[in-house]
Amino acid sequence: MGQLFAGEFGCPLLDVQYRIGMVHVTQNINPEYVEVVTSVLCTYGRSAIYEELGSTDDAAAKTSSLQQILDLARMTINLV
Repeated sequence: MGQLFAGEFGCPLLDVQYRIGMVHVTQNINPEYVEVVTSVLCTYGRSAIYEELGSTDDAAAKTSSLQQILDLARMTINLV
């Protein structure tokens, strides 16, 4: 999980998300679970960002980045 929120957002991250997707396939984990988890992470992540930074342009930019990385993770995991 830490790699999702820190570090490079290139091929190494996509490789990890792909491997997670492969585990989901082999264990018959439905994509709906990924949807729920990423939704919860996004909701509580936004709350934490705004609680820490208030209603600032920086907070808006960080919540947008959070949404993008979670969308990328969800897409990569669910496309396997």
